[in-house]
Amino acid sequence: MGSSPAFFGIIIGTIFGVLGASMSKSLLYQAPDECRWVGSTDDDVTLVCKLRTINSELENTNFSVIQPQNTIRLRLECSDGLFFQSSIDPGSFRALIELRSLSVEYCKLSNLTDGSFRGLSALRNLTIRTHNSDWSAMSLDVGRGVFTEELESLEGLDLSDNNMWTIPDGMICPLRALQRLNLTRNRIRDLGPFHLSASISTVSSKKCGSALQMLDLSHNSIENLPAAIFSGLGRLAELRLGGNGMNFIADRALEGLISLAIVDLSENRLTNLPPELFSEARNVQEIYLQNNTLNVLAPGIFSELTQVVVLDLSHNELTSEWINGATFRGMRRLIVLDVSSNRISRLEVTTFRDLTSLQILRLQENQIETIPDGIFADLGNLHTLVLSNNRLSVVDGTTLQGLHSLSLLSLDYNRIGHIDRAALKNCSSTLQDLHLNGNKLARVPDVLFDVPQLKTLDLGRESNNQH
Repeated sequence: MGSSPAFFGIIIGTIFGVLGASMSKSLLYQAPDECRWVGSTDDDVTLVCKLRTINSELENTNFSVIQPQNTIRLRLECSDGLFFQSSIDPGSFRALIELRSLSVEYCKLSNLTDGSFRGLSALRNLTIRTHNSDWSAMSLDVGRGVFTEELESLEGLDLSDNNMWTIPDGMICPLRALQRLNLTRNRIRDLGPFHLSASISTVSSKKCGSALQMLDLSHNSIENLPAAIFSGLGRLAELRLGGNGMNFIADRALEGLISLAIVDLSENRLTNLPPELFSEARNVQEIYLQNNTLNVLAPGIFSELTQVVVLDLSHNELTSEWINGATFRGMRRLIVLDVSSNRISRLEVTTFRDLTSLQILRLQENQIETIPDGIFADLGNLHTLVLSNNRLSVVDGTTLQGLHSLSLLSLDYNRIGHIDRAALKNCSSTLQDLHLNGNKLARVPDVLFDVPQLKTLDLGRESNNQH
């Protein structure tokens, strides 16, 4: 492109031939020579332009050479190997009146100024990913008037991976139709400027984010979650806050989230959870709490969550005191339970009694020495049981009682020296994968003669692991 002031140089344009009846008519229109049409139907065709930069010392950029009537989706990709600063001038895209989707990738922007997206009243999805973290000295600053009521149709806003430290006060308040907001991999600390709380969500007498259904703030620098911080988001179904280093959650942090289905609090520094955390989020279906330092679970914290199907508590510091007969009471729809990599040394016979829908149970990397008889008696739907890396020494004939659907059983890296001949009787017709390597078996156990459907068997070698 050189330093020519004309965007994309001379417009030569490539006219595509008719490649079949299903070929999109949009592909017949001219495109600047740095661009090409991607997609095969009018529903997904996108004009993709690979540039060096946008409005930098290398070149000036003029988007008006793009045909406005035919460009519905536009993707701009700057070179990820050039560290020249780009910029978007006010009104740069105003001629593209039909544009519904705009994506800008790898363009090193230090700011978005007022009017950057002026004229894009039909825009539904906007993605700005500068990858500024590749150039650590640069962060993205968003002006107070960048997102105006003119963007009334905007449903998806992706500002991830921009090295953003702050957001302007009430940034999303004018975006009345906004359903999806992605701000992952930035450095945001304070949630207050979002105005997502019902008590402060009236900027210009309008609620902020009331249409939001997905909010992703993972991998930022949010250290705590204040009470009622999201209380204005009555339609929010998915909340992701993983990877923030968060060490405190207030008692009413999820207040008002009556539609919440997925909550991700993984990869933080949480040692405990407030007992009333889910008091208003009773319809939650997936809870991710792995990779924290949880060492306490308030009694009954999950007892009212009858809709949960996935619960991940792995890689924490929970002991048998907190994983007991009351922990999962009432969770009859739970399908996946992961409590691996904790400090559980014993299990109560009633620990999993209510989990009649459970299909996957992960208990590996704990300190479990024995399995109470009948503990799995109600788990007739369980097909995957992982007990690897524990301290089991014996598998009795009644240990696996009730597991009529078991397909995969991992008992590797324990201290097992004996397996009763009847241990796999319940699942003899369903068991396909059995892992026994790293134990203390002196010979091939007779129990293997009773599992005709077995496809994978790992006996490995004796373990010297004395964990």
